[in-house]
This record gives sequence, C-alpha cells and structure tokens, in this order.
Amino acid sequence: MNLTEFRVSRTAAILALAYPLTFLALYFTLLFHLRLGLGRWPIHISDNPRTPLFHAHEVAAGFLFAFGAIFVPISGAFAIALAGAPRARRVATWLAIFTGGGLVAYAAMHLAPKSFMMWWWD
Repeated sequence: MNLTEFRVSRTAAILALAYPLTFLALYFTLLFHLRLGLGRWPIHISDNPRTPLFHAHEVAAGFLFAFGAIFVPISGAFAIALAGAPRARRVATWLAIFTGGGLVAYAAMHLAPKSFMMWWWD
C-alpha cells in the first residue's frame, strides 16, 4: 500500500472541513444571539427573541445540524468501504476528513452552557 494514494489536495481538505466549520460558526453565533437577545441564558424552549433574524438563524443552524446528523455517519461508512479500493482512496480520505470534522464539531457543541444545550435539544 502506497500512502500517496491517500493524499488529498489542500483545496479538497478545506472543502471537506467547510461544513463542520460553517456549522460551528453558525451554532456558536446562535448561542451569542440568544444570550444577547434575551439578556440571560434561556430557561425553557419558548425563551426566544421574537425577531425574524433570530428565527432565520435558528432554522439555519438546525438545518445544518440535521445535514450533519444524516451525512456524517454515512460519509464515515463510505470512507471505510472505499479505503479498501486503491482507486478510491483519495475520495475515502476526503470523506474521512469530512467525518472527523463533523465528529469534532459535534463534540465542540457540548462546550456551550448547560442551559443553552437544554434549549437546543428541546
């Protein structure tokens, strides 16, 4: 096995990390948007600033979370399957970077304050 089969370009690696980084940016800006909009941390699910911008922000973050919840495990399975095929190892590496970034993003979500996490999961 030649390790150069697993090498991806810098552009491909950046593209593979685009989703996790975009999601984290949107998630943590939503955290600050909620905190600043309420003037405190949320107590229950209905604690939302009543603005169209906050609603759009919340929907966008939820959409990206759902995207990752579906495609990160699928990409991980495909990465494992394609790693055994010599002609597809670069794609497997790209998928593995995407999967790893998604898993790190999921772990980083849990750095938010507990009251925000309870609000998010409600």
